[in-house]
Amino acid sequence: MNVVLYDPEPFRNDYFSIMFARPLLAYQNGIRRIDSLDTAKDASVLILTDHLSEERIQKLKNNNCRIIGFNVTDSSYFSESIRHCPSLHLIDRIFMVSGIPIRNHCQDFRITPDFEIEMFDYPFLPEHEWIVFQRMHKNGQLLSIPYVPWQPIPDYPWTPFSNRSQKVLLRGGGHSRRFILGLFLMRAGLLDINSGMMLGFYFDENMNPAFKFCDNCRSDYRNRNKTAPYQPGHDASHCTSPAYSGEGKWDLSNLGFWNNRCPRSFYWMAEQFQKRYGPLDMVAVETLLNGKWIHDNDHQKMLSRILFTSDLKWIHSIYAPQRFWQGAAAGCINILPERTNDQVFFPEIKDGEHFITFREEMDFIDLDFFGRVDEALYSEVSGNAKRVYDQWIRPSTYALNTNLMDHILKMV
Repeated sequence: MNVVLYDPEPFRNDYFSIMFARPLLAYQNGIRRIDSLDTAKDASVLILTDHLSEERIQKLKNNNCRIIGFNVTDSSYFSESIRHCPSLHLIDRIFMVSGIPIRNHCQDFRITPDFEIEMFDYPFLPEHEWIVFQRMHKNGQLLSIPYVPWQPIPDYPWTPFSNRSQKVLLRGGGHSRRFILGLFLMRAGLLDINSGMMLGFYFDENMNPAFKFCDNCRSDYRNRNKTAPYQPGHDASHCTSPAYSGEGKWDLSNLGFWNNRCPRSFYWMAEQFQKRYGPLDMVAVETLLNGKWIHDNDHQKMLSRILFTSDLKWIHSIYAPQRFWQGAAAGCINILPERTNDQVFFPEIKDGEHFITFREEMDFIDLDFFGRVDEALYSEVSGNAKRVYDQWIRPSTYALNTNLMDHILKMV
């Protein structure tokens, strides 16, 4: 059976097109690009799942085609285009660019009005959809593949354990759970000073209006030399993000509502944190909320001198994102939430072997453990993760690792 690839321009997903479609076409000359699915007959069709629908699944199967989907959603969910298709189970393979959940209910957390961490069960899928998902996984129709970095990761000499800082580097966008983790790390004396949340894009006048910060915050940002200070230059009570609840209190029970909100929202969150856990260095909080984008070379150099890197995003997200592999390449130990163990990954990575997990319950009670990691444990975990990176992620001639492409093509 011949192999064809359907990825028409304009591209639906640049990451799939650049990081998977283009390298696979260059690596395997036997793959032929097609511009119309009408020409796909008696073929294995490589396709982004966003291009599929109930009608297209049926048409391809009627034309004796194997459907090989690539699911790229920044999470472990199916893309919207196929999630509710009655013929979903007819897709022969779906490469999930994420981990694959192995249980339907996981533990997430929310915050009470007193800033207490409260755990609760969060379902992945409705039960009837979970039955289909689980059956497809057991049948080998769902396969995890890694979320590889867009750009080759710069190499730096391996820094010995004794020369590495015992702190945790936390960098990324304005996600509420990431910020809360930063506050707890700060409280434990474990947050590296170079940690930062990159919010600058949301001050830009050209940002999507749905995500752009409010007028007052953007004006203040421009007047303060592109920084968002703790003491604002405007009346923060008129800040539009997020809205007040009906009782006149800011509601922290839905943390997803706080993602990518303006700095006033996060400063308010830090103030509530202090009421329960004691004073914070607000200068350090200000530094955290004014993180600047840095070049990959500088980022890797930063990682190469530190012991840990960490992250915390929304539940059922990509728990091993690109920054996981950046940390592995630099010899850092990735510290991830315990819910990471609710997914399986390819290449295989395991808690205690390739990364270390923390618990979110009881106010992140075990974060102090990371300050007691000795050289033997560091060498074992960081070495294991580096070997996985070298074998499956590190690119050579192509943007995608050839071992990984061989693995994908073997499953086609």
